[in-house]
Amino acid sequence: MQTEQELPALYERVLREKTAEAAAAGKVYRVGNETLRYIDSLKAQLGAVRDDNGIKVNRLFFTSGEGERLYRRLKEVHETCRQAIKDGQDIDKLFAPLQKNRDAGKWARQMFKDVPAVAAMTLLGKFKNDCTQAMFIVLREVVTPGRR
Repeated sequence: MQTEQELPALYERVLREKTAEAAAAGKVYRVGNETLRYIDSLKAQLGAVRDDNGIKVNRLFFTSGEGERLYRRLKEVHETCRQAIKDGQDIDKLFAPLQKNRDAGKWARQMFKDVPAVAAMTLLGKFKNDCTQAMFIVLREVVTPGRR
């Protein structure tokens, strides 16, 4: 499994390519990095939370609307990655939870309603990893077509 720290080096290789696929991969890299930073900001907000009943998690993800924002950002990463490559089955698998519920509010409630902060941190870590892996799939496809 690739790590987030390996992305810049792979992106540097993509930049050397002068193709439409490389341009699409550049957009994936930008959108993906914005989402990774956003998830980090959510994790930082939860990092100080020490609740077991989910009240502060509910406040963050519902009252402030971060749950729906997170859904939209993940959806954007998914769609941007899907548009960048021909065969997006692996990407679809990573974002399967988004496909099951297409309503941002319902999705957020299913994921975060009344969950302890530690569980919310775990979910955010999973979403961050999914974004990273999707970005790797696209970037790798540009520099080594046909390899997954």
